[in-house]
This record gives sequence, structure tokens and C-alpha cells, in this order.
Amino acid sequence: MAIDGWPATWLLGLLVVVAPVPGVACVSEPPADMAWVAGRQIVMADDPMPAAAPAATSGHPVAVRGYWLGRHEISNREFARFAAATGHVTTAERTAAGQLPQGSFLFQHVQRLRLDSTWWRRDHAANWRRPQGEGSDWANIPDHPVVHVTLADALAYAHWAGGTLPSEAQWEHAAAKASRRVAGAPVGNTWQGEFPTQDTAADGHAGTAPVGSYAPDGLGLYDLLGNVWELTSSLDATGQRAVIKGGSFLCNARFCDGARPQARQWQQLDSSAAHVGFRLAALPCR
Repeated sequence: MAIDGWPATWLLGLLVVVAPVPGVACVSEPPADMAWVAGRQIVMADDPMPAAAPAATSGHPVAVRGYWLGRHEISNREFARFAAATGHVTTAERTAAGQLPQGSFLFQHVQRLRLDSTWWRRDHAANWRRPQGEGSDWANIPDHPVVHVTLADALAYAHWAGGTLPSEAQWEHAAAKASRRVAGAPVGNTWQGEFPTQDTAADGHAGTAPVGSYAPDGLGLYDLLGNVWELTSSLDATGQRAVIKGGSFLCNARFCDGARPQARQWQQLDSSAAHVGFRLAALPCR
């Protein structure tokens, strides 16, 4: 299955082989600001694994070849350079004739949790340039991860930058392989307090944090867990949703529990939100 010519993970029986394929750029030299992730065979869950699900009880073998992975999520500053160079208009910014821009989904605190509570609303002014809608400006938070991007937007950036997006298997392999080096310290930006009424920001940040705000893991990677969910090149069985990994600043054990390697969620291909971004991967030419 492919999106705009970019292949998703290939399924070969029960074995998934992540390898350079036609249409995806490869690199012969170590890319700047990327960490090498050695390959190995891993076991991925067979069940859908929604973010709040318990650990999987069954799985299938996945062969992951070595690759490079971006040390941090793509920032507003980096995405702005891409937009200026290419003129790319994100899905959230696009406007049909006589209509408002599509916009994107913003999180909103609720005063008291009820059965009919909703903490998401579509804001037609929200996009990567205005992360919190009208009156906000990416330039005020240039080092925060870019959000309000769809899979197509992320793939366009990756193509411009000469890389790709990690597959779900690659992303999960990196997150599981890396050891956490600072015992007792926050491993990433998540929600502390009662969700969705109050984030105490005990980890130092409410909302997104600048990329690289927390100690790197054993591979030298930042923010794999928390801050923003990260788009992968993998799709769900319907082909209409991208797999996202890693949890976000909205995750806590009660309502999300997504800040762990095995958890997954999905994002519709035609929509974006304030808690989803991405990082790049690169495949070796061999």
C-alpha cells in the first residue's frame, strides 16, 4: 500500500521486512542529527493495542534492518524553512471555494468531567502557523514540535529533506531498544494531575515542550515518549488512518497510557490535531 508514491511497511506472510525500496530515498553517509538504530528481529502485537490496552498477549515476528532515526521531533523552525522553500500548504490551511479553511483540532480544558465532556474542538484558524488558533504564532515557540500536520504534510517534508518517516516497526524498535538513563527523572512531557481539568506541569511543561527538553535515552534520542504523538508511514487495515506512536503531553495512566513503546493510536489521513507531529528516518543505501 502506498500514499503519494511512498510505500508503507510491506507484509510478507507473518514477516515484515523494513528495507530500502524504490521511491524512498536512501543515504550513504550518516545524516546530521540522526542516531543509528541497529537492526534485529522483534515481536509486535497482533491485537489492535489501543493506547489504554494492557500489554499484548500474542505477537508476530518483525525483521527490522538497521536505519537512522531523527534525534528529535521536527520543530516549527524546521517546518517553517520547508514551507518557505517549497510553498507547501498544509491540509489544515487549505480552503475550498467560499468556505473556511479546514483548520485543525485543538485541546480544551474542561472545568468538570462529565459523561458528555469533550476536550477537542475543530478550530478553522488553527494550523501549524497558528498552533493555538487565532492570535497565536509559531514564531513564539520556534523550537516546539510542529503540530497540525497530516501524514501527507509529513511525507512532503520528508521528501524535501531527503528522508522518510519511520514505520511503526522501526519506531517501536527504537523506543524499546533505548534504555532510560536518568532514574526517577521524567522521560518525556506527559500530563500530571487530573485529566482533563488540570495539568500541574510537574514535569516542567503544560502543553508542548521544546524538542530536546528532557534527557536523551540510551540511543541519544529525545522525546520518543510524550510531547506529541508521532506519525509513522504505517496505516491501519482500512488504509484510512496513519499509525501514531509515543503518546503526548495529554497522556496519563488513567486516560491514555500512550507514553510507552507498544502503545499505538491512529490519525485520520484528512485531519490533524494539536498533539500530533513527526520525526524523520533515513535508510542506508546497501
